[in-house]
Amino acid sequence: MEAVKLGEIKKELSQRDPQELVELCLKISKYKKENKELLIYLLFEQDHESGYIIKVKEEIDLAFSEINKSSFYYAKKGVRKALRITQKHIKYSGIKTTEIELFAHFLTNFKFLSRYFPKSMVWEKLNETILKKIEKALQQLHPDLQHDYDDLLQSLVKK
Repeated sequence: MEAVKLGEIKKELSQRDPQELVELCLKISKYKKENKELLIYLLFEQDHESGYIIKVKEEIDLAFSEINKSSFYYAKKGVRKALRITQKHIKYSGIKTTEIELFAHFLTNFKFLSRYFPKSMVWEKLNETILKKIEKALQQLHPDLQHDYDDLLQSLVKK
């Protein structure tokens, strides 16, 4: 089967009746957990972004609390899992302020975990990467919002 362009899909969807669209959405949501999670976000969470951010922060906290601190290897795997969770929810939202807040929350938890292990290049590199992502998202905001979040970024850099 050949993939078609998004414009063709949009054109075909606009010709379908609403009941068929509902059936198509339900069918898509059955195949992948990510599709279902995205559909849940779009239907229930999109209008309540602040509540969504709180739920995701709790999920990130839970992922960090489950990290096995007995060895660096397991800690690194746990951090990667928490990062995947964070990035997945950022992708669903697509809002830059949400991206900044979730990455900042991730970094706060990450820096607390870093105390358990000696400094390593892996931790430093990950820290730098997340800070760069926050800076990039920050540059795309309105100047007033940039100023508000700049204080948050500076506090993350200092820690």
